Amino acid sequence: EEALDMAEWVITFGASTMSAQRQTFYRCLIEQLQLALDEDRNAKDYEWIHRQLYGDEIYETVCQHINGQSAFYGLSVIGDDCENFTSHQQLLTAYRKWQVVKN
Repeated sequence: EEALDMAEWVITFGASTMSAQRQTFYRCLIEQLQLALDEDRNAKDYEWIHRQLYGDEIYETVCQHINGQSAFYGLSVIGDDCENFTSHQQLLTAYRKWQVVKN
């Protein structure tokens, strides 16, 4: 239930800053979580229609997230040295150059 609440919160308050693909992911995630919580419905009964609505890739990714096989859809993995943040790396390079000049 908490995951559903958080997903609904993200899509409600963050949709304007998300790509269309990310919005689609969250809509599919919300649908799948609602089905998982509903004792009267089986998620497998809705698989075909969800694949049609959201696409196979999004559907599979959502299932992986729900099953704990994946996390943080569309976000880069951050290493200890923040290598995936190019702007951050550029600032660090400029800082190092400044330190050399300053000393």
